[in-house]
Amino acid sequence: MKCAGKREPLPLCEQLERSEELLDEHLFRLALEPQAARGCTNTFEPWWGQRMVLRSGATWRVLVAARQVGKTNLSIQLVLQVARERPGSLSVLLVPTLRHARQPITLLRKACEEVPDCTWNSTDRRMTFANGSTFEVYSAEREGSTRGLTITGLLWADEAALIPSRAWNEILPAAGHALKLLTTTPAGKNWVFDEFVSDDAAHESFRFRSADSPHVNHEEVARCRASMTPEFAAQEFEAEFVDSLILAFADVGGLFVGQLPKRDSRATPVAMGIDLGKEQDWTVVTVLNTEGEGQVLARWRHSDWPTTTQRIVGLIHDHGVQLVVVDKAQVGSYVADELRRIQGSREAPPGFPLQRVVAYETFSASKKELLVDTTRADVQWGRLKLLRNDLAEQLDFELRVFQGIKRVSQGREFVSYGCPQSRGLHDDCVISLCLANWGRQELLGDSPRHKKTVDWTGLMRLNRSLWAHAREWRI
Repeated sequence: MKCAGKREPLPLCEQLERSEELLDEHLFRLALEPQAARGCTNTFEPWWGQRMVLRSGATWRVLVAARQVGKTNLSIQLVLQVARERPGSLSVLLVPTLRHARQPITLLRKACEEVPDCTWNSTDRRMTFANGSTFEVYSAEREGSTRGLTITGLLWADEAALIPSRAWNEILPAAGHALKLLTTTPAGKNWVFDEFVSDDAAHESFRFRSADSPHVNHEEVARCRASMTPEFAAQEFEAEFVDSLILAFADVGGLFVGQLPKRDSRATPVAMGIDLGKEQDWTVVTVLNTEGEGQVLARWRHSDWPTTTQRIVGLIHDHGVQLVVVDKAQVGSYVADELRRIQGSREAPPGFPLQRVVAYETFSASKKELLVDTTRADVQWGRLKLLRNDLAEQLDFELRVFQGIKRVSQGREFVSYGCPQSRGLHDDCVISLCLANWGRQELLGDSPRHKKTVDWTGLMRLNRSLWAHAREWRI
């Protein structure tokens, strides 16, 4: 458009010309930089929100997003972009646990197949490029695992809200000249919230809601909302930092150990916690001794109750369990009664160690709050140590997503605990651990070395003396 021959005032005409020039520059830049605008693989076609993140010039990009809006696919495109732009650089993906890395790794391998100069090493979880750039995957589970790195490409923290601040602060000094990318669905106002609201000039924050993305099944979202609390729905689908939402076990890095000392169950009594599976849930059995040492023994489902009871009896016998705490919900009372009956019958194996069975009412909000809070404190202060066995990964995952919502009922504030109400998430291992820990506390109360004995003889002598004087005074 040219101004000559136009009747509009010159300033307005100049403004229109300048707007056209800016638009032409913008389209020309997109034509020269298709990767930044459209992604580095042919199959990735970003929607408008993803394009905003890819084109951002910020060195800190904080993406808070609802589920299934494409934040992982977007991040992988940025990984490929940085690897090409920075030859010889090291980029890192940090996840809360290796379980959280399964989907990103699957998508990374697929993306790597589309890039000619890319090679994926499954053993080391490493991506290498022809220009010398590398990309590696690390877990925040073990303290010190990321020390010694020098990250010069991209530091990407996925599911960042579940990563302990300790692990983030540990890896951050290694990424002084790297781009930082945080992608997550909110989980309360933790350290990610501080980064999201930061007014630092290097930061740029983005929020993607379910309604924003063209890839979300909105009918399924509506069905999920109907079964969720408003707080969880706001978190999962609106990407809101819900004030009353807390992570029950914010840091479990010191909970798991590779080996436990051998103990005599007679000197250190053992308690067992059993969360019984209902329908699609799992039955989980956990043991703890009075020293706070134990392990998740078993996890199964789709078993009839007589078979489940007999399996529990075998575990009690094999591990010298003296106290069993069962979740009383639904069939819990039946299993508890069966264990009591077997305890005093001929069905019990020789040397059956069981002395007491308790059915705990986890369906009571106040009792469940007390149950979980006790275990939270013991985990926080390092009073529990669990063996890192095959089932420890499942427990670790459940602990990291286990949440509480602060509520007020009849003027009293309490916390309602549970896992997020999303398909495929369970809290059976967490409840089993909490029940075992409650039993451990009971055993500590019953143990003679933990009981405070009082010598009443001095008080009795004083009473006799006072009564004698009283009789004299009355005479």
